[in-house]
Amino acid sequence: MTDVKKIVDSMNLGVSRKTLEGSKDSPMHTLMIGIHQDILEQLGKSVEKYGASASNRLKQSMITVDKSADDKIDISVSMNFYWKYVNFGVNGTKINRGAPTWGPAPGGTMSFKEAIKGWIRDKGMVARPGQTYDQMAYAIMNSVKEKGMKARPFYTDVVNRDLKKFLTKSISEVFGEALRIEIKDPWQ
Repeated sequence: MTDVKKIVDSMNLGVSRKTLEGSKDSPMHTLMIGIHQDILEQLGKSVEKYGASASNRLKQSMITVDKSADDKIDISVSMNFYWKYVNFGVNGTKINRGAPTWGPAPGGTMSFKEAIKGWIRDKGMVARPGQTYDQMAYAIMNSVKEKGMKARPFYTDVVNRDLKKFLTKSISEVFGEALRIEIKDPWQ
């Protein structure tokens, strides 16, 4: 995880009121952006750990979305919609993987068949003699429909209780430093 002490030491916490407000471009915002970048790096490593990077599209789609304003800090992760299928798995008709029921994919996304054909290309798979790529895609699609896909919890390995504890500790350090400075301010 990010070295919070290093980030805190590099901040100008002399303007502690701004820290306590939790506004955009405050020291707290700077800390959260720094930690968020570290979270994205950990998610990328976790995708690799689970072998879920045939095309690297999932990793490349991971971005920080900063909707912070003057009165709040709002930072989140965005990535391709299918991250949930990878993280939580998919149930099949013959094998229940304990995955949620997802319903249809969002509009505007490629079809299941096109996604499988892209995955085949990304993996560098070669059709058997006498088999077309459409037949190969159809066989893989049938296998996924019947067997589902096991969960590869790349997201929940990173975004979990340990992260919450780390964020709570990090924020407490920043607030503690700001409060200490705020209390000293009137007597200086």
